[in-house]
Amino acid sequence: MRNGNHRSKQIVWHDICIIEILVKFKILVMQIFLIGNVLETARCLDKRRLNKQIIEVKQIISAIEGKTKAWRKHPVTTMYENDLNFLRGYKNCLIAYKEKRFSDAIFFSEWCERTKPDFLKNAA
Repeated sequence: MRNGNHRSKQIVWHDICIIEILVKFKILVMQIFLIGNVLETARCLDKRRLNKQIIEVKQIISAIEGKTKAWRKHPVTTMYENDLNFLRGYKNCLIAYKEKRFSDAIFFSEWCERTKPDFLKNAA
């Protein structure tokens, strides 16, 4: 069986091994998605990824506020540590969008534009 199916099984096995290594050594990935403005980001994310972003931004905020030691030294946390207002607006926009409170989502997205970190302003 040296056809495409055999190769696919190897790739799947390889992916599973990588996941097992990541879990075993507690290598965890966290990130903040930003595609255009925050409202555009919310529109682009499917339900699962939207929920994941809400959870991750809550964890980052908790780490920055000192409510938890988890994620405190993560690069994303240190990158946003002086930008809590932006993160709170990001979180509130995503939650409002998820709950179909679109006027609130627009408000928080505009708030994020005003409180956007310098490193995001210069990225465009």
